[in-house]
Amino acid sequence: MARQSYLIRRGGSYSARMRVPADLVEAIGRKELVKALGTNDPAEAKRRVWAVVESWLRRFDALRNRTAMTEEDRIDLISAHYFGIMERDEQRRAVIPTDAEIDVAMERAVERAQLEEIDVMDPIAALNLTLEVQV
Repeated sequence: MARQSYLIRRGGSYSARMRVPADLVEAIGRKELVKALGTNDPAEAKRRVWAVVESWLRRFDALRNRTAMTEEDRIDLISAHYFGIMERDEQRRAVIPTDAEIDVAMERAVERAQLEEIDVMDPIAALNLTLEVQV
């Protein structure tokens, strides 16, 4: 039997991923759970993934042992979903350049245009400078 891997790589960082058992999809409201592990290191990700998987398995067991979902379960699930959204948003924002970084890139492009006497009226030259700022 093949080993189950709950580790996935998204961009440069690792996440834990697990399919929700069919009997719990309705209770959890999702077919799959994903949680960022907060690391780019594969060895560290392998250590962190099991704590996340174990917590999910405990949650599955707890849900199966109850006859109905309690209000506390709903709050926990909503909270976990909310914090997951917030974490993904923070990860997206972390790769967006700051205003200061954009200003520095613009200054470099202007300096380069002046030093190399680039004709900014030439659409190709202007596009090249703009692309350097965007990269």
